[in-house]
Amino acid sequence: MELTYSYITSAADVSEALIVTTGTEKKSVSLVNGHLQMPGIKDGFFMFRELEPGLAVLLADCTFSGVFKIIRKAKKINEYYGLHINLTTTPVIANKQSGRVVDIGTDWSNAVLFSSSAKGVEMLVPHNTRFIEVTLIMDYFWFKKHYQDAQVPEPMTQLRELKEDKPVQLTMDLTLSILSIAEDMLAVDFPEYLKTTYYTGECKKILALFLAELAVKPSRRKKEVLRLADVEGILHVRGDMERSITDKMPLMQDYCDALNMSKTKFNTLFRHVYGKTFSEVVLAVKMQQASELLAKGISSTDVAAMIGYKNASNFARVFRAHFKTTPKSYQSAEQFKVINSTKK
Repeated sequence: MELTYSYITSAADVSEALIVTTGTEKKSVSLVNGHLQMPGIKDGFFMFRELEPGLAVLLADCTFSGVFKIIRKAKKINEYYGLHINLTTTPVIANKQSGRVVDIGTDWSNAVLFSSSAKGVEMLVPHNTRFIEVTLIMDYFWFKKHYQDAQVPEPMTQLRELKEDKPVQLTMDLTLSILSIAEDMLAVDFPEYLKTTYYTGECKKILALFLAELAVKPSRRKKEVLRLADVEGILHVRGDMERSITDKMPLMQDYCDALNMSKTKFNTLFRHVYGKTFSEVVLAVKMQQASELLAKGISSTDVAAMIGYKNASNFARVFRAHFKTTPKSYQSAEQFKVINSTKK
C-alpha cells in the first residue's frame, strides 16, 4: 500500500494532495473531524490540522495493517518546507532524493528530517509497526516571515541553503527538548476550541529549537544526543531503586557510570521521564517503602534503619512532611483498618 502526498497547509486541499494506492486502485484521502480517512490504518490516528494561513501540522500515532510506503514527490520550486519529527522506535527507512538511505526509526539518530518541497522523499513503514510522527508543514511565505535571515549567526553552517533559497533536505538527531514537545502534542487532551492555539504555539517552539540547533556547526553541537537505549536505561532505574531500597541504594553517580552518561544528561533525561528530579523520586520510593513496612507492624526506629536513615528523628520529620502524619499515627491507622476489615 502506498500513500503519495504533497506538502499542503490548507485542509481544503487534502483530498487532492493525498492519494492512497492499493494494488491498481487509487483513492483520494478525505478529512473528517481532523482525521485522515484512508485504508490501511489498523488502529490509532493520523490527523491533519490547519493552524493558520501557511502553517499546518500532521500528527500520527497508528499501526498499518501491512507494509506502508509513504511517498512525497519533488516539486520544481521551494513552495513548502516540512519538518518531520519521527518518534517511531522500529526501523523506518527514508530514501532521500540525494540517494542516501537513512533509518529514521529504531533509534533517535537522524530522526528529525527537514525538507523543502523541491526535494522528494520516500519512507517505508514495516508491517505492524507503530508509526509515530509529528510533521510541521509551512509554506514559503510563512516560513520566511517567521525566520529572519538577519538573525542567522556566522558561520551559517547548514542554514546556508535556507538563506539562499536553495532546495534543502537534511537530518538531525532528535533532542530531548524537541522530543518532549512532540510527545505532548500527540497526547494533548485540550478542549477542541483550544487545540489550534496550542498546536500553533508548540509548532513554533519546535521550529525555533530546530533552527537554533541547526545554526551550530555539527562539530560543535553537543555530543550527548538522545538515544533510545538511554531512555530504556532510565526506565529501569526506578525498578532498581525499589528492589534495593532496604539495602544500600545506588548513588546517582553509580547509575551514571552504569549508563555511561554525564550527570547533566542523566538529570535532564530522568526529569523528563519521571517528571521529578532523581532526589525527589528517591524520597518518594523510600516513603512508599516506609509506609508498607510500618503497615506490617515494624517499629518506626527499625523502618528508619532499613531504608537508610541513621537518625530515627530525621526519618520521622521527613515522613511527616511527606504524609502529613507521624509514622506512629500512620501505623496505628493502618492497623485499625486491618482490624475493621477482619471484623466484617
